[in-house]
Amino acid sequence: MKKYTSKLLLFGEHTIIKGSQALALPLPNFYGTWQYAKRDVKKKQMNLVEFADYLEKLKNVNALLCELDIADFKNKLNQGLYFKSNIPTGYGVGSSGALCAAVYDAFCKNKLAKTEQNFPALKKIMGQLESFFHGASSGTDPLICYLERPILLKANGDISAVDFPQKKI
Repeated sequence: MKKYTSKLLLFGEHTIIKGSQALALPLPNFYGTWQYAKRDVKKKQMNLVEFADYLEKLKNVNALLCELDIADFKNKLNQGLYFKSNIPTGYGVGSSGALCAAVYDAFCKNKLAKTEQNFPALKKIMGQLESFFHGASSGTDPLICYLERPILLKANGDISAVDFPQKKI
């Protein structure tokens, strides 16, 4: 089953506002996966049904930035689908970001390739999805969770992938 990792912002969380850079990377120790439950479904789903309703409202007014198969999402929720996660919530490590990345990955019909030229558009889409949980979102957390690779965020809005040298033992 595919895992959607949490994220770690190494530096720049607040300094990017002042013109600095930020470096973020996936944190594979914490992750979520799609699962099906037979019991306690509503408790395990938490607010996924409300999230699906929110996405449907956006779709109905042609405001949704990607083509999500919301009918399939709702159908699978009715079958017991939930997002099983060990990502701590409320600590800024991307619990909602991992969930949004998972929804996009599983239910988007027109996914953009994970290429640098698509990073700004993906970030905007992810921000719209995550806005359900936070009222507003930059999209950075779900972008990192979706890309599953380190990214460098520049104050001017540029986003680039970062490759770390592999240490040979």
